[in-house]
Amino acid sequence: MQEVMLGSEALQSLTQRLRQSQERLRVVRAVLPSQLRDHVTTGGLDTDAWVLLADSAATAAKLRQWVPLLDDALREAGLKPIPIRIRVQPR
Repeated sequence: MQEVMLGSEALQSLTQRLRQSQERLRVVRAVLPSQLRDHVTTGGLDTDAWVLLADSAATAAKLRQWVPLLDDALREAGLKPIPIRIRVQPR
């Protein structure tokens, strides 16, 4: 299976974006307070934005307040700056 994935350019790109998205989530979760940490997951990464999914509107509202600090943490971690979009996706 891994050979097939490595042979496909589209799958390689998808795998790389998934890896980058997970790395960003790791950095962000380290910065967030524990009350928010478990209520946020990644919604994907593309060339235009990185999407964070919140499990409620209240979490999304609070998370939006954290975006400037999250941007700083990602920059400090050496990750390319890219807009963060917050969406609500209840569990």
